[in-house]
Amino acid sequence: MSATEPKTEIIEADILVIGGGTGSGYATPEQYVTEITVADDGIVDQKAALACA
Repeated sequence: MSATEPKTEIIEADILVIGGGTGSGYATPEQYVTEITVADDGIVDQKAALACA
């Protein structure tokens, strides 16, 4: 058996995520804010997200 060099492969992709936890279902504004807060690791302006909801 001979040693082989590891193969490096570069893949470029554009990814667009629409929605999220409440994107396609019905949610209260409070549920929406909770989903956004969790998705952003707690870094979100909750008042602004609630106003948007």
